[in-house]
Amino acid sequence: MPGLIDSHVHTYKYLEFIKKSSSYGVTTLLEMGNRSREIADLNKSHKEMANVLTCYLFAAAPTTEVVNRMHYPPEVVMKTPEDGKNFVKKMVDWGADYIKIIMEEPQVNFPEEIGRAICDESHKFNKKVIAHTTSIESMRQGLKFGLDVMTHMPMSGEMPEEIIKGVVEQKITLIPTIAMMERSAAVVKKKFPQAPVSRETSIKNLKKFLDASAKIIAGSDATEKDPDPPSEVPYGISLLNELNYMHEAGMNNLNCLISATSAAADFWEINNVGVIENNRRADFLIVDGNPLEDLKNIYKISSVWLEGKKIR
Repeated sequence: MPGLIDSHVHTYKYLEFIKKSSSYGVTTLLEMGNRSREIADLNKSHKEMANVLTCYLFAAAPTTEVVNRMHYPPEVVMKTPEDGKNFVKKMVDWGADYIKIIMEEPQVNFPEEIGRAICDESHKFNKKVIAHTTSIESMRQGLKFGLDVMTHMPMSGEMPEEIIKGVVEQKITLIPTIAMMERSAAVVKKKFPQAPVSRETSIKNLKKFLDASAKIIAGSDATEKDPDPPSEVPYGISLLNELNYMHEAGMNNLNCLISATSAAADFWEINNVGVIENNRRADFLIVDGNPLEDLKNIYKISSVWLEGKKIR
């Protein structure tokens, strides 16, 4: 099989987690936020490990708590549309592969005028914009921005038809991260046992998007040893789990595999990975069993090859 692409991780400063991802056949990682430009550049530079792309910092709302709660620098706070435009230019200058917005609705409002400014400016540089949208309301708000991607699948409440329609009409790609939603729901349930959150709700909402032919690519939101994550999601194996959750929501085996290989490569315009053919990176894994017949065969990894070198 082609090396797998995880379209949502946080590598931070731990190189061993990049190696861990590779050992499970995940040979390309899309980092969705790092606190340090220097560390992000270091992660990108290690060519003997998984290929890493990054947005560097993400943009947050004027009243955000992520600076204190998640230990990000104050420069992530966007107070005006001009701040949004300048943020995009700065990330592009750093070498960002795409731009990320974190929306914390309903707790924190992300002003529409700032969101639109970020999207408009990003598109001038041919950069896609990804929004962290863990709630139904944040997805509704994000439909006003001109986003390219919404990541996470709400785990509370049934997805309204108007949001599904908006996502499909705007051709927004979804990265459900059921692996993270499952862990987050468990954390919430420990504190508030009656909270109406669950992995099953996320899967039901994903099924509604699949039934509407929304575009889906796979991402786990893997993060470990982080100072304040909503929950820890193991690297590598969580993407394999994610594919099985997507299958549970109704995606067939082939499309599950495509969502983490060729479809992801095409969407992110990573032209040297995603399929096995001449003139592409020789990133691939060998599994014992046909995953088209049984998707769980992706866990039966016998070897992993990165740029033609056997690493497992």
